[in-house]
Amino acid sequence: VNFLMPGLPFIYQGQEIGMENYSKFDSIDDIDDCSTKDEYQVALDAGLTPDEALKAVSMRSRDNARSPFQWNDKENAGFTTGTPWLKVNPNYSDINLAKQHDDELSVWNFYRSLIRLRKSPEYSNTIIYGSFEPYKEEQHNLLAYRRVADKDILIIANFQTDSQTVQLPCEIKKVLINNLTDVKQNGCNLLLDGYQFIVVEL
Repeated sequence: VNFLMPGLPFIYQGQEIGMENYSKFDSIDDIDDCSTKDEYQVALDAGLTPDEALKAVSMRSRDNARSPFQWNDKENAGFTTGTPWLKVNPNYSDINLAKQHDDELSVWNFYRSLIRLRKSPEYSNTIIYGSFEPYKEEQHNLLAYRRVADKDILIIANFQTDSQTVQLPCEIKKVLINNLTDVKQNGCNLLLDGYQFIVVEL
């Protein structure tokens, strides 16, 4: 949803393969973030035990998102043959670039489809320079907006487990991106499954 809004999109440290936060630090020595270390000391000074203080600061540490990039399922996730500055997330054998590279349904390939759409000669002008128009703001757990210039693009995301129906302003001309396999449309009504994200040209 964020990627197609106005402004310059960025991908942050493993987001493109769905890397998850690492928050199971064994001790404060596992943390490099100076802010977290300061908060840890404040927690100790307030009377927390070292375990309680570590648990309190671990959840919000910036180091959660700074673990080494997970290239593959080899030692240190393929990041280095040396010792990384932070521990590698133990889920690297399941979440890594090598595993997602040839999987068309992977997070990595989904990001590639977003980048291709943003850079495509047919749609880049609308996505980069087009107007931003919120759509169906009153609808619960739905985030939708239009990008309008030489094309009219509607971006819709269902932020709930239950499906919901969205009334479209007109019929869909073309489905550009869909994180699921089906598009359930009945005239100008679109039925979104739980957490479905779709980008369409109107």
